[in-house]
Amino acid sequence: MNYACKRLLKENGKTIPSGAKTMVQLVNQDYRIPDDTYELRLPHYEAYGSPISKPISLEAEYQSLCFSDSNPLQYKNSVELISKMDGIANSMKFMTRMETTKGIFLEPSDWLNPPLIIPLDEDVLLEEGERVFFDIYYRAALGVKGFNPNISKTE
Repeated sequence: MNYACKRLLKENGKTIPSGAKTMVQLVNQDYRIPDDTYELRLPHYEAYGSPISKPISLEAEYQSLCFSDSNPLQYKNSVELISKMDGIANSMKFMTRMETTKGIFLEPSDWLNPPLIIPLDEDVLLEEGERVFFDIYYRAALGVKGFNPNISKTE
C-alpha cells in the first residue's frame, strides 16, 4: 500500500479499503491433537473448522492503519490487557477489521483476515481483573515469523 499510494494514488485520491484496525486478546487455545493428549502449538488462523479459542482477556487495540498514509514496515507497540476471568492464557489472538470507508468495518471471516492465533512461549496464569502488559514487535512481509511478543504481568 505504501508503494501504491506513493506512486499511483492521485492527489486527493482515496484508497479502498481505507484502513485496518487490529485488536488483540489473550486466549486459551486447545492444541491437543484429536483423540490424543499431545499438544502441537503452532500459529494458525481460526478458520476452516479449526478449534475456536476461549477468550481470557478483554480486547485491546494493537494497531490502526490508514492506507492512504505511509505506514511503517516495522511496528512495535505496548498493550495492556485486562483478564476478564480466572484462567490460563496460552496464546494471543489478533483480529483485523478492514475499514472499507470512514467508519464502516468488515469483520474477520474465513475469507478475509481470519483471526490469527500465536502461541505464547509460556502459559500465563491470570485472575479476573488482573492486568497484563505486552510489547510486541512486528516486521511486515514475514508473516507469522515477523511476530515477537514479550509479555509481563504487573505487580
